[in-house]
Amino acid sequence: MPQSYQILTEDEAETVEPVNLGTADSTVGALSVDVAMGGVLVGLRSGEIRLVSVDTGVDLGTMTGHRGPVTQIAVDPVGQLNASASFDGRIILWDRRSWQPVGTLDGHQGPVTSIAFSHDGSRLISGGFDRTVKIWDVSGRTVIRSLPAHSWIVASVAVSPDGALIASASRDGSARLWRSDTGGLRADLKGHGWSVSSIGFAMGGTRVVTGCWDGSIRIWDVSGECLGTIANERKRVVAIVVSPDGRHATAVLDSQELALVDCETCGLRRVIPFVGEGVTAITALTAGVGCVVATGDRRLDLWNLGGLESARPEKHDGDVSCFDLIPGGRYVVSGSYDMSLRIWDCNTRSAVSRLPLGPNAIMMQDIAVIDDGRRAVQAGIDPAKVWDLETGTLAGALSMKASPNEMESGMSAVTSVNGATVYGSTSQGNLCLWDVRSGQLIKKLNSGRSGISQLIVTADGKYAVQAAGSEKPALVIWDIDAGVAIHEIPTAGEFVIDIARVGSGFRFLTSQRDRQPRLWDTQSGTVVREFENVTGRISHIAVTPDGTRAMLVQSSRIDVLDLESGRILCSVNVVGDSVTSCIFPRLDLFMTGGDDGSVRFYRVAVKD
Repeated sequence: MPQSYQILTEDEAETVEPVNLGTADSTVGALSVDVAMGGVLVGLRSGEIRLVSVDTGVDLGTMTGHRGPVTQIAVDPVGQLNASASFDGRIILWDRRSWQPVGTLDGHQGPVTSIAFSHDGSRLISGGFDRTVKIWDVSGRTVIRSLPAHSWIVASVAVSPDGALIASASRDGSARLWRSDTGGLRADLKGHGWSVSSIGFAMGGTRVVTGCWDGSIRIWDVSGECLGTIANERKRVVAIVVSPDGRHATAVLDSQELALVDCETCGLRRVIPFVGEGVTAITALTAGVGCVVATGDRRLDLWNLGGLESARPEKHDGDVSCFDLIPGGRYVVSGSYDMSLRIWDCNTRSAVSRLPLGPNAIMMQDIAVIDDGRRAVQAGIDPAKVWDLETGTLAGALSMKASPNEMESGMSAVTSVNGATVYGSTSQGNLCLWDVRSGQLIKKLNSGRSGISQLIVTADGKYAVQAAGSEKPALVIWDIDAGVAIHEIPTAGEFVIDIARVGSGFRFLTSQRDRQPRLWDTQSGTVVREFENVTGRISHIAVTPDGTRAMLVQSSRIDVLDLESGRILCSVNVVGDSVTSCIFPRLDLFMTGGDDGSVRFYRVAVKD
């Protein structure tokens, strides 16, 4: 039985609000999210393609080459190419690093309406006004096969996840599946009564979703059997995009509503009334259930269509207080005052694990990954807790007391440079070292200064730097092997707000209340460089693992600083509420945590 659309109540609809990513300077005809480039590719009616940051809405650059409106943009899932289709009849291949055109696919007799890469990036499928579906060899820039697929304009094409099937939809009211190896017809999806506007594969390529101007959304088995129909006689379905996991599809209804469909149950999950001047383009996000939508008034809006079961929690429930990088560089751990940890994938820019720490958890001050990424030490009250990063269970404790009668209230900062030794600064001003395997305290050094807030250790474990605040602000530099403080450097009454290791740690960066970041030599305790071109009070700093770049967080802006030249490479506006922590895990990406529990990813776009 066909299902009727159920419009959400006003109260329910108000829980789904878009995030505005800015405004284009021309009507938008195509959208595609590119994680590697760090934003949304926006194809304009003017023929230009813009890259807009999905985190900040900042315009990162422009690509020019088409002589007519851009109709679709496709992202190579494994390679370094993007492709764009246009009313000028051409498909342009773009290098994702240089943003320059590297090839043109000419062969359609008229506008190209739709394109899609195969799973391995070796083939590109296209459809157009000339009624054909073409299969292109990307490396050779040649047509492998041209299929006389329909009797009118091909509106949409898609490729199955395994590359075995091609789907096409047409203004002639037909939708078909083709074998990619032979070009033979696999199935004719019959039942639509009018122009079929969109088609896509779902559920791992075992199902197909179609949308039609007759108001219907249909779910099909790849054999050609219609498994379910969601009918609506009042509104045309003008576009459909499928979520990355293949479980949901988002349809645009008459350019005025967004409908979320469950591709497994063939049921409607929700319909969201759209406020604006109509949808001109839509693309799915690369993780979760959401989309980016372009409107008739040239707005770009990011919609989170959640409220459903999700395996990817994207937000903490409390302030994000700390980060640490897991060995290998791909994953980052975040800690929060909500007494939980999350593990984030820097490639997909999404959370892959949520670890609530249960009744044994304490206030999350700092965290250090140990044991090759299998465990993490949490700074806090004595003893410091050790957590299993796979299960979220308590896996040990590190006592800060050398004897039972010692007074230690807690640990304020913790780090580990090799995963075998843990270094922690205590509230009483002590520097403690523990053996990871045994959990035993192996050394304890006292600076005589309270209020230690920050700690770094050189990569060889020989030197440590503590930032002391409270009554006598100073930097304390330790020779760990000798067990002595080799430098105690008063900071002229200026509290050291943050400190970060640079490279191997023989240099470090500080931010202070006088607003000027300083680069220090660890062994001599002297200032190597002052960055006078940085203005504004810096609340947080982080440095890339190779020590070449630093991110400087201010109240409303983040600057990326080249530590060798002293040049500010780029600046972005802070998104959301106040930044409470940050990390710079690789050259092209940094992350921030906020007091609203959010973790945000920012792409570093350096312009000459």
